[in-house]
Amino acid sequence: MVSKYVSLIGGLVLVASSIVAADPLATATRWTELFEGRLEPGATPQMMVDRGHVKFVRGTTAGGIIGLDLAVHHPKSHLDRAEKLGIRTGTSAVRIGGTEMRVREAG
Repeated sequence: MVSKYVSLIGGLVLVASSIVAADPLATATRWTELFEGRLEPGATPQMMVDRGHVKFVRGTTAGGIIGLDLAVHHPKSHLDRAEKLGIRTGTSAVRIGGTEMRVREAG
């Protein structure tokens, strides 16, 4: 149910995010301590919160948000528009400013 996630603007709902870190488990542990989430360790550690989750992935960049999972109404229309703009990167994803956004149907 979309209502359990963070609603942004115009029916756009943030479901999850992906953060790159040199040490994903240590970073996920710290975030979990700070935000009182529930840590799910593993190959891709996740911090589970009331309204979604944050995934932590290994990377060599300085760190930061590299991906967002979004729920929208009529994702096909958004993806078709992204195709025309040349920013569609896959079946259900677009990339803007180095951040991949994966879209799915809200509801």
